[in-house]
Amino acid sequence: MARILIAEDDAIAASVLANALMNAGHAVGVLDNGRDALFTIRAKRPDIVILDGDLPEMHGLTVLRDLRHDAQVWHTPVFMLTASRSRADEEIAMRAGATGYLRKPFDPDYVLFRINEALEAHLALHAPPPRRTLI
Repeated sequence: MARILIAEDDAIAASVLANALMNAGHAVGVLDNGRDALFTIRAKRPDIVILDGDLPEMHGLTVLRDLRHDAQVWHTPVFMLTASRSRADEEIAMRAGATGYLRKPFDPDYVLFRINEALEAHLALHAPPPRRTLI
């Protein structure tokens, strides 16, 4: 089980995504603006973040860039979720430090697959080394 924060101002998209993730056993929080998302990520340190690209109060890319410059949360996997079809927008997000780029409309099963994939990779990189016992 992972703690996942979704920042999405479209209530229907947020609900569909949150339900899919909760049904898979994850704990999910949903916010509808970028400013609250940035504050909550810094305070709660979720295991993974899904950011809408076009959030009110603070754009999703701005939130992403701020996270990547914060020593406490820079390593948190962040997926951008957006209606943009532009390859240029995807490239901008990836260069800003996004873990992945998901397009709306989305398939909840595909999003779940990508989230689980990122969580496994993140845990492999940040897991403590195994303890050795002396005999």
